[in-house]
Formats: sequence, C-alpha cells, structure tokens
Amino acid sequence: MPRVADSSQQPTRRYAVKCNYVGLFLSACSLLNIASMPMKAYISEYLPWRAPPVMPDMFSNFSDFSAHMLAFDKRLYNNATLPRGATYVTDWTNDVQVMRQVLYPFALAPLARDACLGSFLLGMPGLIFYTPAQMDLLCSLVATKNASELHFPPGGCFANALSSRNVGTSCYWIDHGNTLTNATEPDAVTLTYVYNATRYYKWLWCKFAYRIMSTCFVVYRLWTQYYRHCVGLYQRLARASHFATPPTTNWRYELVLGDPTAIILMDPMVALVFLVDIWISIGNVGVAVLRASQNGDLAVNLLNILYLSRTVWFGYFALCLTAFYLRRYSKQHLFADVDTTMVAIGVTAYGPLISWLSGNVAALAAAYQWCFTAPVPVDKTSQENELVLGCVLYTLSIACMPVTYGFTAAFVRHHLLPRLGTRDYSSYLYNTIKNRALLSLVRPFRDATPSRGGAIYALFDLDPHCKNSPTLSLSGADCYLLCYENEELCEKLRLSLLCSLRQARENPKSSVSETRTLSPYAFNVLDLQEPDVPRRMKEKSFMHIKGIFVGLQRPLESSPWCL
Repeated sequence: MPRVADSSQQPTRRYAVKCNYVGLFLSACSLLNIASMPMKAYISEYLPWRAPPVMPDMFSNFSDFSAHMLAFDKRLYNNATLPRGATYVTDWTNDVQVMRQVLYPFALAPLARDACLGSFLLGMPGLIFYTPAQMDLLCSLVATKNASELHFPPGGCFANALSSRNVGTSCYWIDHGNTLTNATEPDAVTLTYVYNATRYYKWLWCKFAYRIMSTCFVVYRLWTQYYRHCVGLYQRLARASHFATPPTTNWRYELVLGDPTAIILMDPMVALVFLVDIWISIGNVGVAVLRASQNGDLAVNLLNILYLSRTVWFGYFALCLTAFYLRRYSKQHLFADVDTTMVAIGVTAYGPLISWLSGNVAALAAAYQWCFTAPVPVDKTSQENELVLGCVLYTLSIACMPVTYGFTAAFVRHHLLPRLGTRDYSSYLYNTIKNRALLSLVRPFRDATPSRGGAIYALFDLDPHCKNSPTLSLSGADCYLLCYENEELCEKLRLSLLCSLRQARENPKSSVSETRTLSPYAFNVLDLQEPDVPRRMKEKSFMHIKGIFVGLQRPLESSPWCL
C-alpha cells in the first residue's frame, strides 16, 4: 500500500513582509491625532481636579446678583491688578476673561440710535453678547456732544444660559479717562467687560469620563474598521504570498499603510460622539469666540485656533447626514466627494474668522444678538442671554460649508468643466492633497515600476451610485503593496477597502455582481472590461455600466481588500 505524505508535517513556507517605515509613521500619526481628539479640549479647558473658582453664589434676586458680581469683578480687575496697557487678560486661576477698550465717543457724537451699532459699537469686547440695556448704555455715550449731559451708571451684570442652565456671567462698567495707560485724556472713557465662566465640579468629572470613553470608542473603531484588516493582510502575505496559489519563486513584500482618517470620519457614530462633546462644552466655545474677536496675544490666539478647530466635527457630521440621504434617494451623482484635509483646513480658518466677523460686521452682530435675546422671557430681558439659538446658528454656519462645497463642485465639474485626459487610478498621486504630499516621501513610489489597482475609483467615476461614502474621499485609506521577485521590484499594487463599495443588500440596482471567475490574488479584484469583449455580453455575472462590463472576482479566502 503506497504511503501518503503527511502535509501537516511539511514545513510551511514563509514570505518576508515588512511595513514601510514612512507609511507606518504617517499612519501612526493619523491614529494618534484621531484618538487624542477628545482630549485636545484640555489645551484650553480645565481638568476636573483643578479647584473651581471662588465666586459669590446664591443671590436672592437679580439686583442682588448684579451688585455683588459687579463689586467682585471690580475688586479683582482694576488698574492695580491688571498689566498696564493690556486690552485682553485671562485669569487662569478663576477662569475669567477680562477685556478693556478705550472709547472716544465725543469724536462721533451725536449719533442716532439706529446708527450706533454700525458706527460705534463694532469691535467692542463681547459685542454679540450685549443685552438691550447694555446697548442702550453704550449708545447713550454718543447721543450728545455735551459732556455734562452724560450719565455714567455703575455698570451691571447678566447671566449667559444654555437651555436655562447658567454657563457664565458677564459684567461691564465704564470708567472716566484712559485707565489702560492712565494717560490724561478728558475725552476718553474705558469700557471693561468681564466674562466669568461657571464651572460645575461634578459636571467636569462627567465630561472627563465621557472623553475617556470617547477615546476608547474611537480606538475600537479604528481597530475594527481598519487596522485589523491591515494586520490580516500582513499575516496573509507572510503565510501564502499575494497570489491565490503560492508561487515557487522568491517573493518578498513591503506594505505601505494608509491613513485611516477618512474611514473614521465617515462613521456617523464617531461624528455624533464628537458633536455631543463640543455641545456639552459650548461655554468654552463662547470663550474661544471672545478671544478670537479681541485677543492680540499670538500664543493665546494659536491655542484658540487649535481649540476652535474641534468644530470641524460640525462639518463631518453634516457630511455623514448628507451621505445618508444621498444614498437613500440615489442622488450620489449630485455631490463631489470632499477632501478631508481641505475640510479641516477650511474650518480651522473659518471658525476664528466667523468669530471675528461676528463682532466686527453689523449684520452678523445684530443676528447673533437677536438669537441670544429672542428666547429670553420678557420679565428677564437684559438680565440674561439664552445661547441655544446662537449656538445652532454657529453650528449650521460651519456645517453648511463642506456640504455647500460638495454640491457646488459636482455642478461645476459636470456642467462647466470638461473631463481632460485620463487618470491613473493605481498611482498614489490619485489621492487627497495631504496623502499625495506625504506618500511622495516613500522612495519606491518614485520608481517607474508598473502599478495596478484603483479600479474601484474608475467605477465610481462611471457610476457614483456605487459609492458607499458619497461625501468623503476614502482614497487616503488605501494600502500599497510593493512586490519584489528575486529582490527586484516588479509590481506595485493599490489595495482599497471593499467597504467603500456599496453591497447588493444595500442597493441591488447599483451593486456589483460577483463573477464566476475566482480572483488570481489573495484579495478581491474589480474587473472592468471594455464592450469589445464578446463573451462578456453573454456572461450574466457581469454588470453593465455605461458600456463597461463590471464584475467582482472573489478570492478563495475572504478578504476585505480590493485591487
């Protein structure tokens, strides 16, 4: 009886696989950037173990509240305690913002009340938060040129609430002369505006716990949606090469990892988590808006820009909602996918800009003042601001920016710009701006070796309804496999995640069918055939899109990657 060799006893051949160091470093940086996003808030916010400020509390009525808070602020913030000439001071101990501005009302007087906002108030500290009483007080300064008719009240305070919950207190007063430099200027007056943030000790701990859980959730999503697929690809290559059938020649591989940012940004749950994070810290966003409209300190402005950059999640959440409705109503062709890097850059610049404009453009200032005062009950007018409507307006102004761009870009490309030349979808150059620049640092990409892959993007150009993410470009998440045979680079493969392609269960009419032919590789192959191949006309497993036959070749062993 002939003996059969026991295959389990035969040594298993291994293939050398290494991760490209540049790609690994860039992917790790993206991982850390996304995972640390919840904790970035503490570059400007206070950690919960910091003692809350000692401030007056428990007032019997509004008059008592205003008198005590005004006396408290005047005692702490005056010429003796503030730096000489400083127009913006942050009291980090008490979480208080102090703004001062020298005014010359007699140079503009007399001004009608209707002209006061556009000609006198623009640029004043905390303008968008002014109540009607504060507006009347300041406008009275330019109502007459007769100094003897001017009356300087002691000032006042009002509360800032979000859904009736106090998030801060604002106080203001006017002093004769230039108190910033103590210069003798009889025609000058100095306006001081102080914002005291309200801090709830238990709430700070709740936010801290929420952010820790958010970080864990984001790391979990990064692993399940991206990095575990990269690890699986690495292990498959080491075990049996990139071919469906292991070759007999010597092969080794270099794997260039992609950027998982877009994979996470298209996740509506992650976007919602960050959206909630920003809204529960809306008081800190208000402080950032104050800083953006007044502060001239470069270091604080940079921190402020970094903090306001978190509002980019307003835009990402809007893109997730837009993607849902585009898929639901099969309108993907109306939207051009957005570069995530450009969204981040745009919002980073737009957030501080709109904050500055809101205090320096009359129409915007009036709009925000109306939003803050309209929800306030009549009996509490000038005693408090309700911030909900203003926060909604601020959120929508940022959220609409990338959505508007996507619809506009799709219209322009379709109707005004003709398609010029052909695209090499397999090249790393077909990418987002950031990834194109960073991947150019990978030396093997400069080689003229033939590359394959990217067919999924050719399909998206043929039929946008096949996109699973119609609003965000997922090209940055692609991995690149550099294949060496006998120590010579012979092929570069671009691998995309199959999850970016709509599956049959989601959209049977615009889904790609599986072919009868198996993939010659260890991953899926999207096969696009020209119509001059007669046999494709008879093969029902191919889908016909605009004269091109499209089919998905599956590997023997299931894979999330597609060539």
